[in-house]
Amino acid sequence: SEVQGGSVYANSRIVGGSWGSASLQYGGFYLFGTDKGADNGADVDMTVSGFNLAPSLEIVLYSSSGKEERGFMLTSFFGIDGGYQFFTQDFSDGEASYHSRFAGPLGGLQAHIPAGNALISPFFSAKKLWGQSVHDDVEYDFDFTMLGYGFDIIWNGYSLSGIVQPLMEDDGTVYTLAFGFAF
Repeated sequence: SEVQGGSVYANSRIVGGSWGSASLQYGGFYLFGTDKGADNGADVDMTVSGFNLAPSLEIVLYSSSGKEERGFMLTSFFGIDGGYQFFTQDFSDGEASYHSRFAGPLGGLQAHIPAGNALISPFFSAKKLWGQSVHDDVEYDFDFTMLGYGFDIIWNGYSLSGIVQPLMEDDGTVYTLAFGFAF
């Protein structure tokens, strides 16, 4: 497979304090490229797009200073992830497409470690998603578990994030590197 594309995601803190915060992450993606076709193994053009919405709570488990964003902090987060995806492959004899909807719980732990003007935040997360894919008006149920680990580095309103997500029901792994900013 050779796939490229992009995504736009936002994380909005709805309410927060020294106890933690309530947040809403939302956004979408669009990918395109080639993949091996299921019919004859030849390369076929494909597109994948989608969006998701993930409300969550973050609870402070430990804070070395007792003040928000000061000193070492250990937090736990949990919430719900849900969304919709569209997938299309162009074969020599026509086009095949399906769409999927999914939802499920997510949770994890994150440490916040001050480093001068920067904040280094390694994390671990787990997500269990259930859903349905629809192709030619036939529904297929699915479920899978994703474990993830990585880091966030935050400095002067900019963030760099790296995520590794091994798929539990598959031998595949998803690698993500993201750059963000606060406004």
